Amino acid sequence: MQLFGVLCLFLSVLAMLCLFLEQELIGIYLFGASLLMLLISLGISFWEISISVTALRLHLSDLMEKEEK
Repeated sequence: MQLFGVLCLFLSVLAMLCLFLEQELIGIYLFGASLLMLLISLGISFWEISISVTALRLHLSDLMEKEEK
């Protein structure tokens, strides 16, 4: 997740540099790639949160079972 987040920022900066240097087509493609990296990063983050919530529910259910005994 963090790798894609860093790539997103890096590509965004490169896109801004290209736009500053009047290389519009390259800048547009780099910004598009940056947005794709951001979407991948957000998707992985959502997946990790889902895994954490499932693990937390399992742990809490185990604690409730021990408390009932």
